Amino acid sequence: MDVEKVFEDIQGLHKLNYLLSKKDKVASKELNRLHKLVYGESIDFGCGNCRIKAFHKLTSLTLEFLNQMENQNFKIKKGVLVEFPYGSGTFYNNLSGIPDDKAVQYLSALPHRISNFDVYPGHDSKSGELNLSLLAPKAVEEEEKKDADLSKMNKVQLQAKYKEAIGSDADDSLTKKELISAIDKKD
Repeated sequence: MDVEKVFEDIQGLHKLNYLLSKKDKVASKELNRLHKLVYGESIDFGCGNCRIKAFHKLTSLTLEFLNQMENQNFKIKKGVLVEFPYGSGTFYNNLSGIPDDKAVQYLSALPHRISNFDVYPGHDSKSGELNLSLLAPKAVEEEEKKDADLSKMNKVQLQAKYKEAIGSDADDSLTKKELISAIDKKD
């Protein structure tokens, strides 16, 4: 999908607003084409408000958001709501999408939840299993590098990093391993 062209076409919907309100077939077809391109689903024109909702949903999109959607490797199934981290109140769905790094963290913690996704990288065709290292190699590498960097720090450096991440001084009785674990949980 050429994101800039799609964004330009979406901006052109404003010119078709009057025709859409009159349920013009050509304007409705263009609205449906763009909705399907962006969200992967057609509009239910039998629904009274669906045409209006689709128009407003599309015309409120930004070029930045479209670029973000285009570059995501994970697509959540329609009707699925993913809260991650659990209890955070941060939700993702098929319309908002989920950043790749968050999807990798989510699936690392809950690999059986791969069923929440329509599209995802990392399916190992040889074993038929989900290979988390294939999901987003860059994100996995960055996480491993961060862990390695923390393990190289001495206790004083870790206590400073703890204070930076948590916002309070670390208890002197905490071991290096406990400090690293607390910093990782906060990140």
